[in-house]
Amino acid sequence: MSRRFLHLLVKKPNQWGNFALRRIDMSRFFPPRKPTGGGDGSAAADRPRLAAAAAAAAAMVDAQLPRAGEAIYKPKGSGWGRCGATILGGGKDKVVGEDGERRSFLLILYKCGAHAVRLLPGMRAPKRSPIAFNVGDGVYVMEAAPPVSPQMRGTEHCFEALVHGLPQGSATAIEDWHWRSLPAPPYVLDPGDDGPASVAAHAVVGDSEIWVSTERHGTFSFDTASGAWSKAGDWALPFRGRAEHVPEHNLWFGFSPHHDGHLCASDLTATPPSLRCTWRYRASPPPPPHKGCSSPVASYLVPLGVGRLCVTELFETTRVEVGGRPLDANKKAASKTTTRRWGFNAAAAEEEEEMEVKERFAVVTGVEVEASASGKTLRMAVRGVRRYVLSTETFVTHEGKRRRRSRQRGRPKNDDDETLHWVF
Repeated sequence: MSRRFLHLLVKKPNQWGNFALRRIDMSRFFPPRKPTGGGDGSAAADRPRLAAAAAAAAAMVDAQLPRAGEAIYKPKGSGWGRCGATILGGGKDKVVGEDGERRSFLLILYKCGAHAVRLLPGMRAPKRSPIAFNVGDGVYVMEAAPPVSPQMRGTEHCFEALVHGLPQGSATAIEDWHWRSLPAPPYVLDPGDDGPASVAAHAVVGDSEIWVSTERHGTFSFDTASGAWSKAGDWALPFRGRAEHVPEHNLWFGFSPHHDGHLCASDLTATPPSLRCTWRYRASPPPPPHKGCSSPVASYLVPLGVGRLCVTELFETTRVEVGGRPLDANKKAASKTTTRRWGFNAAAAEEEEEMEVKERFAVVTGVEVEASASGKTLRMAVRGVRRYVLSTETFVTHEGKRRRRSRQRGRPKNDDDETLHWVF
């Protein structure tokens, strides 16, 4: 199965409780390839063109976010926690969203263009840091944060499933969506001397198993068919966060736990799993060397099918501008001005305003994994990189003489500014 669209769940700051979906057409990241081979039929004659094409694909370009689609309004009450979403089942027309405050919704996307949003029953207990698994036709949500004492209320509901059928203990005979509590993981019920631990990596293995690795307790497996937990081993999954299965290569792909900007692949059917390949998908930090941009704030990996993957990273940067120009550019301009015959006007520089600009943006990278002719090795190629600005905030840190009376210390957020909550 192949996917065309990448979904971004965003929130507008000036619209109370308004979440919206934006869809990025990923087919534009993977343009058709030209046939290889030079005029003389040799692969060597075609290497310069292939190298130039690879460099052009890896170069980041700025792009505009697509128009926002469905709007989702939260009900009145306490604020939503970290909102997440996932595709329901193997189809492409149903999206389930959940937050940390027990609320959930079902979004149905019809091919004819009409859409519907339905509020689902609330989860049994809130989740501080929920992670979702899509297994079969059900959605499973687990608490990833370090668990509290089992005696405290809500711990018995740290793992729940959204299923369709007759609710247990209900007097109604109507089948509907409902949340069902599942057995808590063994490391929650009995943390032992190592103490509580958070989930470090997780994956869906096969058609019915959920695997989770903790920081100190090894890896555990939950069988959705039998509803039972078991210990897979004292080893840890060789990933950071979620790992996705790519059936074209029968491997699981995820972020490297040791190298920033790298993806790795492993065969989880082997015991214990070991890394097979590691690739760099980000040659360097996407933004210029501003403050606070060395690593992404959040990272998401989404499989697109046919050996293609999408990496989405959220960055927050800060830069200083003087007179509306970056500070480093001003320094160059000032040095050039001093060589002019009228000299450098220091008084004029004091008239200019110094501002701190905070920018939040998402970098979307499309990669493709291919097997060699022999099938023994894999290679990963970056097919497209685009940057989407989500929000920009400006704060005056030094007021020029012309602005001394205004005392402006910042500006309100623009109506177009958004906060990225989830990618799927």
